[in-house]
Amino acid sequence: MPELTDHQIAHLRALKVQCLTLGVELAIIEAIAYPVHFPEKSQHTGGIDFVLTLDLEELADLERRPLADG
Repeated sequence: MPELTDHQIAHLRALKVQCLTLGVELAIIEAIAYPVHFPEKSQHTGGIDFVLTLDLEELADLERRPLADG
């Protein structure tokens, strides 16, 4: 399974906090989730894809928050 760096994990945690603050659902899907669901398969990649459930009005705020946090 691909290993995430400490830097990547920190960004994921920050994104999760921002989503929780806005009441936005966040799911990690695709490549990074693949080995979790299919551990017997040898196909592994390091890409990370997200699905967010939010109203379009919340999108601009979600985009601004990580930039404000640096």
